[in-house]
Amino acid sequence: MLKDTKARALVENFAGQWLELRSLKTATPDPGLFPTFDEALRSAMLKESELFFEAVVKEDRGILDFLDADFTF
Repeated sequence: MLKDTKARALVENFAGQWLELRSLKTATPDPGLFPTFDEALRSAMLKESELFFEAVVKEDRGILDFLDADFTF
């Protein structure tokens, strides 16, 4: 099932809701505190989170990996 192309939709929709990744699209960090925040960083933050979630699901890793995994993207 996870090899199906619909698995991508699971990543985008479930992770988008559960991790509130969709809120990244409208986030407006304080430019004084985060002067280098731009659209490229916003996009990279979203992609990294989706890739991480996808890896945990596809590799059948434990749920605790969301808290203390020893890898990232």
